[in-house]
Amino acid sequence: MTNTNNGAELDLPRELVLRIFEDGARAHAELAHSLCLVSRWTCILALPELYDTVVLKTIKQQIGFFEAIEKSITIPATREDQGDGSIGGGDVKASHKRFLLKDLVKCIWLEPVSNRTLDIFRLCDGLTHIALTLVNLLWLVDSSTVDRDIGQSRSLGRDAFANKQDLQLLLFGGDRPGISSRRWTLHTCIDAQHPERTSPLFSMVSHIRLADFNGGLGPRATPQLSHFTIRATRIHVPVDS
Repeated sequence: MTNTNNGAELDLPRELVLRIFEDGARAHAELAHSLCLVSRWTCILALPELYDTVVLKTIKQQIGFFEAIEKSITIPATREDQGDGSIGGGDVKASHKRFLLKDLVKCIWLEPVSNRTLDIFRLCDGLTHIALTLVNLLWLVDSSTVDRDIGQSRSLGRDAFANKQDLQLLLFGGDRPGISSRRWTLHTCIDAQHPERTSPLFSMVSHIRLADFNGGLGPRATPQLSHFTIRATRIHVPVDS
């Protein structure tokens, strides 16, 4: 890559340019989006970073995101893209590249409460981090808990959890209207007498963090769970004058 500055030419190594773009796209979603529009080879670099971490705060965003990840994107090769090792050529862009957008999502913040929460969770097999409100969590647990009358999960089968190993869960929204208690314990979601009926979610979760709830593990935890974090509470200690 050549840049002209005061008449001088600066040649940057191809590997350095790629590293700059990759790190920049990872750190700034706006840059990742811009790189997706610049050229095909920069799109291949930036698209996985653009979808890696997703924050959904409105129903409109949630619906639009769900409609997007149902699709795939194919970036076709061109004669120029298959060049001789210059930026944009060689192994960076040697053939057509197809992305399944649902497989790019690793971290997601799901704030709106709707049935799309279940659909998004089912589609995104590569999830490693998920942030949920309490209502969304309970909906997820209830939909994947085995109904004793029909002998199977209500909405989410165990196949929706098969690839979600070592999942990290953040629970937030305890300070919102309609939440009667800001205390949550893990054992309320586990059927200790009938573990086969318990949602498979907690057999996949290794980290739980309570953002604005008080809580604890309760009398029983899952073998997979290795970290449980609660927010720090200020304690007022009177000082004798």
